[in-house]
Amino acid sequence: MIEFTALHIRYLIWHYVSGTGMAVRFWKEIFWFIEYFFSLRLLLRSLFSPWRALSEEKRFGGMDLSEYFSVVFVNIMMRIVGVVVRLFVIVAGFLSLAGASLLAAFSIILWIFLPVLLVALPILGAKFIVT
Repeated sequence: MIEFTALHIRYLIWHYVSGTGMAVRFWKEIFWFIEYFFSLRLLLRSLFSPWRALSEEKRFGGMDLSEYFSVVFVNIMMRIVGVVVRLFVIVAGFLSLAGASLLAAFSIILWIFLPVLLVALPILGAKFIVT
């Protein structure tokens, strides 16, 4: 009986010390993965860059206003396309981080109360069967 109690104590020590630390490290890795999968820092830094570095340059010498405005228009459009695409990816990344945050909070709270639930649920189940 003493060994059985010592096993329970060792389990609780592992659960609340090592196990909780591993769960927190797991979620840190998930957050790191999401941040780098969506390249959030890079996308925020390059938000107003042209899409895929596509830009138009003046082809001929001299001053041709129609060519100048054509180049400016194409470059502005590529930047707008870049902003729109990057914003969609950034929003998807932040939504993924928010979802992972909710799952992390739920799983950590569940992890903390799991030993109590493992003891309480069978007792409550037996109580409902008897009554």
